[in-house]
Amino acid sequence: MKRRARIVEGAMEVIATDGIDALNMRDIAKAAGVGIGTLYDYFPSRSDLICHVTDDWLTRKLAVFDATIATVSKDDKFRNFIVRYRKAMQDAGFGTPFDTEISRAAANDKKV
Repeated sequence: MKRRARIVEGAMEVIATDGIDALNMRDIAKAAGVGIGTLYDYFPSRSDLICHVTDDWLTRKLAVFDATIATVSKDDKFRNFIVRYRKAMQDAGFGTPFDTEISRAAANDKKV
């Protein structure tokens, strides 16, 4: 896994475990297995990292949506789509403490 991806995954782990308010760059560097300087080379600030993590999270959610909508026929009822979409989201690992925390961060950080 490339460093940037490891950093993003490390940030996601820290957010899911400790919450967004406890997020600090040293914990992320440790979780990602990189030095603090390397972390700052990729993400100069906490807000930059949160923006990137949020973008990655939304991209993943949209991919699940797109894959689910591709299975819908013109005869399907909206309710059937929603049921399939919710199951696909759960199967993809959404609906976790990370989702709650990153949603809160996006609502509270003006850069996100």
